[in-house]
Amino acid sequence: MAVGVRKFKCLQCGKEFEIPENLPEPNFCPYCGAPKAKIVRVYETIPQGVPSLPTPQYPTGQMKRFLCSQCNNIIEVPYGQPKPSSCPYCGAPGYMIHRLDKPGWGRRWGP
Repeated sequence: MAVGVRKFKCLQCGKEFEIPENLPEPNFCPYCGAPKAKIVRVYETIPQGVPSLPTPQYPTGQMKRFLCSQCNNIIEVPYGQPKPSSCPYCGAPGYMIHRLDKPGWGRRWGP
């Protein structure tokens, strides 16, 4: 990044742009016209006083398990990946796929 400029990124179009230090923060994206709420500042290093976010710790080699309620097949997905949007076996939509291995979630069976 050049000296004397600030770098911003538009969350709508994904483009990055720089403005001089002496100008105020942009009110819109110069590429797509997105409002100020969709623009974030990009830093080369983490500024002083800003806590770093912890990286999620996923169990290595383990899979999340889902059950398709239409075909009753079990779908396994690695941790960090989202739930499938449709069943790979029968093509059922995502709302028919439910997580199996998360305690306390889903239907409760029993008396």
